[in-house]
Amino acid sequence: MTRNAANKYDYSAMFWILGLALLAAPTRAAVPFALAGSSPTLQDFLADSKLKLSAGDAARAKDSASRAIALSPSNPIGYVQRASCELRLGQWPAAESDASQAIALKYEKASSYDLRSAARAQQGRYAEALADAERALQLAPQSAYARFNRATARAGLKAPEADILADFQRAAALDSRFQPAYQAFLKKTKSAPKPAPPAAGPAKLVKPPAAPAAPPASGAPAAAVAPRPRPRRPAWGRDLRWGGLGAGLALVVSFLLLFRGRGEHRLRQVRYAGVPIAPPSSDALAPGAVVGGRYIVGALSRRVGGVEYYDARDLSDLARVIKRLPAGSSAQARGAALARAQAAAGLKDSRVEAVEAFVQEAGHLALVCQPLPGEPLERLRQKWPGRKAPSEQALRLAQGACEALGAAHAAGLVHGRLSPASVWVERGSARLADFGLPAARVEGYAAPEPQPSVEGDIYALAACLFEALTGEALAGRSVDALRSSGHLAPVFATALAADPSERFHAASELLAAFRAAAGPI
Repeated sequence: MTRNAANKYDYSAMFWILGLALLAAPTRAAVPFALAGSSPTLQDFLADSKLKLSAGDAARAKDSASRAIALSPSNPIGYVQRASCELRLGQWPAAESDASQAIALKYEKASSYDLRSAARAQQGRYAEALADAERALQLAPQSAYARFNRATARAGLKAPEADILADFQRAAALDSRFQPAYQAFLKKTKSAPKPAPPAAGPAKLVKPPAAPAAPPASGAPAAAVAPRPRPRRPAWGRDLRWGGLGAGLALVVSFLLLFRGRGEHRLRQVRYAGVPIAPPSSDALAPGAVVGGRYIVGALSRRVGGVEYYDARDLSDLARVIKRLPAGSSAQARGAALARAQAAAGLKDSRVEAVEAFVQEAGHLALVCQPLPGEPLERLRQKWPGRKAPSEQALRLAQGACEALGAAHAAGLVHGRLSPASVWVERGSARLADFGLPAARVEGYAAPEPQPSVEGDIYALAACLFEALTGEALAGRSVDALRSSGHLAPVFATALAADPSERFHAASELLAAFRAAAGPI
């Protein structure tokens, strides 16, 4: 056996030993801050998210990115990382929103525009996707991803085939991962252009061909034949050399996945001990059922307007709320419910309950939400003396609720079922929940008109605030009889007018009226 051959086998044995050593070592790399002994930092969460995303676990990677954002909301890197996870999960509006937030935070990098371009293209907004791809190319002219996004957007806009093909070809030249897309489009074109150049690499200087030599003189010997180039070493040697490393790492990954699966199974058993994990039935979700592959259903907490509310945990043991909608009676109804859920998932505002995901199982659409802190207004009123908000909290409560509703309306969302159960209060500050659910008339709070609208939401919020600020129920009262609200009576008289045209037309107008009547909040 030659020395080179012996070295190949030595390398193989070394890689196997390395793999076994990694297997025996603690799995700190899988959770980089789990054993650190101190609070995780922003970089810890970002590194953990990237690691999980590279392993194909986009849902858990998004959780880590969300924790990074919670730790530092002004850092754009967290939003870029979460947008990458949301693209993998097919959450296009959420990915667009996070990429836009990164851009708003002055993160002028090609990656943020690339992510937003891809998300917009998936939603059929090709003109906006094209603009983002063009901006990404201005920032990074050699970006294969930006070339691919521009080709996709141009294809959606029915641009000339030559332009689309040129972008696909360049993307494939810069990054071989885009070769399949280039070849697929190439088959659709009528012409047969030149094949894509090889994958991008350092430019090589090519020696120009020599000028043809003059014919030899009569009787002169023929020119010497140029030596053949030295043949390349066969590929089997390289394959053998790296085979040991591949096998060793495969063992490591397999055992890590096995341990993680056991941990998730143990988590489910601890959280809902004694409850068998079963798939959700068509009638109701059983405690212990797994929805969307990662959300563990707990107890049914309440039913409001046909919507079932379930306590839940995700596989990271974080609290979640599952809101299960009734089965749609028609394709149009199901499409409308899905559109509302998508719009709510795209709203990213700390004053509004976040819709993390929406899943369709057994004919039902379910929204998975991150629960708001505090408790609902309907429960909090039971603790107040006389069921009335303390004077030092009253106007602050109105401010938070009006600002939250204004943020949702600015994003194009109408609530349509606002009641004290949807107003959550923590330390006197109010937030709003239940956006993205079908509209429903809640007795005592719904506006007289049947169709949901911005003015209808303002009516419902004013009804909630009237009860909270006066301690009296609004049901059965006429607007002229609202004298119990004292100096706020003119505000409520306008907000609760029977005619929508006579009400405030924006939540900011309602808040301004409160401030004018009661002074600064």
